[in-house]
Amino acid sequence: MTEENLNRLLGYSFYTSKGKFELCVHPKSKFKMKTRLKDLTGRSNGMGYERRKQKLKEYIGGWTGYYHLANMKRFL
Repeated sequence: MTEENLNRLLGYSFYTSKGKFELCVHPKSKFKMKTRLKDLTGRSNGMGYERRKQKLKEYIGGWTGYYHLANMKRFL
């Protein structure tokens, strides 16, 4: 599965595996998620522990809910 073989649509990538089409999260979407997590977990953002925990729970829950159709076993 190489970058040039991936087609992107709404943050998903499509690839073939054993003759079947599969979905995965596009690398650009993964990068955006990692960047957002770094922003949320940074110490200089002025959030307290409880607020940070709540924001992380909301973001990760929404992200995994949106990409629930994708094959993310290795990524998560």
